[in-house]
This record gives sequence, C-alpha cells and structure tokens, in this order.
Amino acid sequence: MKPAHHRFHTTVLVGLGLAVAALTGWTLWQGWEFYATALSDRPHHLDFRTFRPAGSVGHGLGILGSAMIILLL
Repeated sequence: MKPAHHRFHTTVLVGLGLAVAALTGWTLWQGWEFYATALSDRPHHLDFRTFRPAGSVGHGLGILGSAMIILLL
C-alpha cells in the first residue's frame, strides 16, 4: 500500500489535470465560433472582447499557463 503522501500527491495531480481539461473543454465549447473565424475577421466578431488575448478569457488563460510553467520549476 502506498504511503498517505503519495496518495495525496496523486489526488492533487489528477484533480489539477481534470480542472485543466475541463477549462480547455469549456473554452473550446464557448469560443469555437470565434477561434474558427479567420484572423482578419476576429476583431469584428461579437466575442472579440471576451476571447482576445487581453480579454477576460484570454488573460485568464495566460495567467493559468504562466502558473503552470512556474509550478514546473
């Protein structure tokens, strides 16, 4: 039987992996129409302010990606 700290680490890693997978799925589900639009037409899309890199979703994904890189160090 594995020690308790190994089970804890496994649980945390699985939880974080599921959270990232859920966030990725949600982003694709909500933003598919925006991300499928040609780059030149994206500034005219209704969801541009939300999904652009400086928008609420884009900014949050950048912070999450940076945090994941820092955690790897």
